[in-house]
Amino acid sequence: MKKILFVIVAAVTVLAPSQAAGRKKTVDSGKIVALVNGLQAESDAAGGAGERDRVRLPGIKVVSDNHLDIVSIGGVGLSLAKWAVRHDDDVDVAALAAIDGVRRLMIVSYEDCPAPLKSRFDRKIRNTLDGCELLMEAKGDGSDMSIFGDLSADGSRIGDIVMYSPSESALICIFGSISADALGAVAASVE
Repeated sequence: MKKILFVIVAAVTVLAPSQAAGRKKTVDSGKIVALVNGLQAESDAAGGAGERDRVRLPGIKVVSDNHLDIVSIGGVGLSLAKWAVRHDDDVDVAALAAIDGVRRLMIVSYEDCPAPLKSRFDRKIRNTLDGCELLMEAKGDGSDMSIFGDLSADGSRIGDIVMYSPSESALICIFGSISADALGAVAASVE
């Protein structure tokens, strides 16, 4: 998680000045959630629901089957997590400040899908993210990741971040907004 935050901080630092040039479409969290629900339905139709495990707690939903693993943590779950964090650790306190505006986290892994289904999922994810603001893209050693999000005009906040890695068959979504200054404090405390 700390590495992810560090990557986001680096992207904001590099990209904040270039944001004034032109805005692309914003990440639509509703479309992303609908996409994930569609992926789950498509996985079910392809036999993925054969052995499904579900866990539902207040604000937390975990679904794992033959093809997909989905973890979704909403407002109540995030509040519980924030309450449980040690407040005597500088890194934890800085991370809490950074995620103060986050409304929902969602992690999707489709690594265990058959190749044709994985290909369809990748195409649908790319189509949904097409035209969204690309904050950063990294490729190397057979892996890749694209980070999409909405950077405020002054570069102080990042909203609705979506990290997509086709090589890892993963989609990580952070819905809400994160303070770039708070992320900088997290990065400084990690080093």
